[in-house]
Amino acid sequence: MAGNESKRRPNSSKAGRALVLAVIMLTMGQTGYLGSAQQSTSQSVDGAHLSLGEDVKLDEKALKQAEELERIARKAEKIDFATLGVASASEKDDLKSIKGIGPFIEEKLNALGIFTFEQVSKMTAKIEEEVNEAIEFFPGRVKRDEWARQAGELAEN
Repeated sequence: MAGNESKRRPNSSKAGRALVLAVIMLTMGQTGYLGSAQQSTSQSVDGAHLSLGEDVKLDEKALKQAEELERIARKAEKIDFATLGVASASEKDDLKSIKGIGPFIEEKLNALGIFTFEQVSKMTAKIEEEVNEAIEFFPGRVKRDEWARQAGELAEN
């Protein structure tokens, strides 16, 4: 087991550095190496814990979003791109201009391969339902917000 531990690379993330710093500072403070600075050490340790907690929360959120986008991208095969057409990120329109599409919904659409107003404007009722399900949006929301109509108007401008 000790052999496996020695092969591990040190954690270079902010969270890892904050944890190492907190442990070092706490150890030094408890053994008296910091003398009169012991009080500021405990404040720094608390700060490191706060920093560690915030970094971990951000990392967990980013990881959760990445996993969600990956799961959604796998659903692209269910979408009728023969009807929608194929586009790439280099042709990307600002889909957030469509009422009902925010930054993360736009990322989800991009993960599916939907990048342009023209693609959205070509959605049939069946494709709207498939996209709605694929991006894990509220049932019927794509149709209710009339994304296809809005995208058609935006594509003309």
